[in-house]
Amino acid sequence: MSSAPLRVQNARKRYGRLLALADVSFVLDKPCTAIVGMNGSGKSTLIRIVVGLEKSDRPGVISNSGMRIGYLPQNPPTTRYLSAHAYVEYFARLGGADASSAGRRAHDALDWVGLVEQRNRKTSHLSGGMFRRVGLAAALVVDPDVLVLDEPTSGLDPVHRASIRRLLLDSATRTPILFASHILEDVGVLADRCIVLDQGSVKFSGSVAALAAISPNADSNLEDAFLSLVAIL
Repeated sequence: MSSAPLRVQNARKRYGRLLALADVSFVLDKPCTAIVGMNGSGKSTLIRIVVGLEKSDRPGVISNSGMRIGYLPQNPPTTRYLSAHAYVEYFARLGGADASSAGRRAHDALDWVGLVEQRNRKTSHLSGGMFRRVGLAAALVVDPDVLVLDEPTSGLDPVHRASIRRLLLDSATRTPILFASHILEDVGVLADRCIVLDQGSVKFSGSVAALAAISPNADSNLEDAFLSLVAIL
């Protein structure tokens, strides 16, 4: 990672009368940080601001100068005709790789996510889980300083979810990860720290263990703790 960590300070976003984010601040200083919340809580808006696809209403709140960010959106862009290798190679070129190295980097990234044997298959012929792994390869191929992932396991079956989690645990040993999710099982497995959003505001920021300890149940249930924070229990 670059010498300065990713910092977000007072990120705010309004769409008309809807306040999607209300002054959200954090520093990515742990191997894996999760942004947790229900649908509509502001998770994806915050992710899009971090990667530069949205602008915060407060200018200059994102400190990521010089960072290479690998981004996996919730629904990676699809193409009907490109092979898995060509797809990842395209993102390598977008990330600045020259023609002589882009192919090698794409091969290495596909090998990392366990799809090198599927490299010549059209992306349109891959299962949802395989294509999500191709999307992760495309995020990794730019040799990022930080990985930013939006709902990386949403919609996947248990086998593919477990596969993606293993890849992310491996990736976090070398590249800090920021991911948004409403799947608390993934948060418990992957995250060192979590930020709970509710209607655009931060309800909690701290370790996963500290979040679980908020649970009204004696067994420190992560789901119950989350639901109590967002006033569902």
